[in-house]
Amino acid sequence: MNNNNSTEQPPFRSHPAAKNGDKFPRVSSSPSLKALGSQTSMQEMMSALLQDRILQEYEAPCAFEGFSTDGLAAIAANCRNLRELDLHESDVEDLSGHWLSHFPDTYTSFVSLNISCLGSELSFSALERLVARCPNLRSLRLNRSVPLDRLANLLRLAPRLTDLGTGAYSAEWRPDVFTILSRAISGCKEIKSLSGFWDVVPSYLPAIYSICPGLTSLNLSYAIIQSPALVKLVSQCPNLQRLWVLDYIEDVGLDALAESCKDLRELRVFPSDPFVVEPNVSLTEQGLISVSEGCPKLHSVLYLCCLHNFVL
Repeated sequence: MNNNNSTEQPPFRSHPAAKNGDKFPRVSSSPSLKALGSQTSMQEMMSALLQDRILQEYEAPCAFEGFSTDGLAAIAANCRNLRELDLHESDVEDLSGHWLSHFPDTYTSFVSLNISCLGSELSFSALERLVARCPNLRSLRLNRSVPLDRLANLLRLAPRLTDLGTGAYSAEWRPDVFTILSRAISGCKEIKSLSGFWDVVPSYLPAIYSICPGLTSLNLSYAIIQSPALVKLVSQCPNLQRLWVLDYIEDVGLDALAESCKDLRELRVFPSDPFVVEPNVSLTEQGLISVSEGCPKLHSVLYLCCLHNFVL
């Protein structure tokens, strides 16, 4: 088994050992934006964008400063064939959540929408209308302002998702909210990749159990979930190939992973508190040994946290 520092950027978590450097705009069938990566002026970049009304894909560059949600509003209003908007780890000045309302009512093109980096509340009504208009939407990654009840509404509007990043997976416990959420999630039978889970309320986690057998990727690198709940969750995922998780998983969770997830290929364990030398978690070399022995297809392991009593 090789300890492989993969260069793939994480869907949510930014970490020096897991980044591949600054990423610049990705252009598809867009000749007027070929030189965009060499520009340093945000005004020049936005001018190029707005001149290119057939833009199909745009990934906001984290190398540029001064990009704001006003710029996103301009993109929404002018790029009528945009299929993918990925704000993954972008440095966006978050002025307002109303930029989503600038997509025209005739816009139906989205295949992928990643707004996980934004901090302000979104216009939920505009987001729901946008999702409802895009029948080919397959990937939706939300920011933490999206509450559970709104998540259920969005899932009912996008039953063909294969990739979901939840918002804040928390709410005051209510059986009716749990039932509504469970039904909405169970209707999304094609989901293979799941991430997000900020501010988790563990009692709502069983709502996702119905789709767990189909999951191949689970990113919990921002999810504060204690070991008992993690054990129950990973035990529901027999086909999991990639898991990113905090050190709260502990040895008992890694033992459950080894027992239940025989197809696991990639494991990343992040520190729950990177500034604490010895965190109060039970994570030793025994958990790593269990996974290496129980998951024969495992080829990539990245531990960014301290193992107690680790001996090579």
